[in-house]
Amino acid sequence: MKYVEFITESSLRAKVVFIHSVPFDPINGLQKSEKELLETGVLVEEIPAASYQPGKDALLYIDPTTKKLWYEYVDILVDTTTDDELKTVVEQQKAALTDAHDAIAYQGEEILLLKQEVEALKGGQS
Repeated sequence: MKYVEFITESSLRAKVVFIHSVPFDPINGLQKSEKELLETGVLVEEIPAASYQPGKDALLYIDPTTKKLWYEYVDILVDTTTDDELKTVVEQQKAALTDAHDAIAYQGEEILLLKQEVEALKGGQS
């Protein structure tokens, strides 16, 4: 049995928001009784597989009264970023990384100089 939680949209339609494949497993289960689970969702034998549809996202729905599950396919938002915009972002990130690397290298040199000064002040003693 699989546990399915949903948000009711109408008496015949609800959007599935949570699925647990082994709700009664002593280790990985939800640690709730069947009665407790049925207060917030339903138990079903299986979840159908979504089919791949290019450019679409599969949203799982359930009829709460019959426990029938189905998918509805919605368009995936397409990123409209152009290649030129991506190149600009990459160049900006490269420049920021180069600046950070230079700052780290400079600080490393400063640390070495300070260590040398400390050793000189100590008179070469450790």
